[in-house]
Amino acid sequence: MPVFTRQQILRGIQEVLLDAMYINIEADDIKLGWTLADLGAFPSDFSYIQSELMKKFEIDISAGELFPTDDDMSPASIAKVAESGRFTDKGVEEIKRRFPFTEVANLSTAKFVNNFLQIYTVESLVRFIAGKCQVTESEKLSVEEGIEKKPQFEIFPT
Repeated sequence: MPVFTRQQILRGIQEVLLDAMYINIEADDIKLGWTLADLGAFPSDFSYIQSELMKKFEIDISAGELFPTDDDMSPASIAKVAESGRFTDKGVEEIKRRFPFTEVANLSTAKFVNNFLQIYTVESLVRFIAGKCQVTESEKLSVEEGIEKKPQFEIFPT
């Protein structure tokens, strides 16, 4: 099992997201409270992010363990957990069960399916990776004071 500090995990995730999202900022500027949606991610980015995390941390991540599979995102599968574009209470419970490391509270009371990427914060990715590795220290990363919820950068810099 690979051994990392939480700070090394955070730094590795920042580097992977910076590379995956084609954003014009420094890796250190990516904050724990930012979501994949804030960074401009789409479900089509899941596979690349997952494979890069696997390489970076030398871990295995099964299909559907970190992100929903393509089958999970199909209209037929979404219909099992949502109605009229909103997750049902049963759907929210299923998300909590399948992805316990995520920020399900970020769906808000509206529970819009379109807000699904809001459950994936940088901090939730740190929790996931820390659960797959041996962490050498018990320090807790904290969300820096004064972070912006929505990052200010160009997604496709010119």
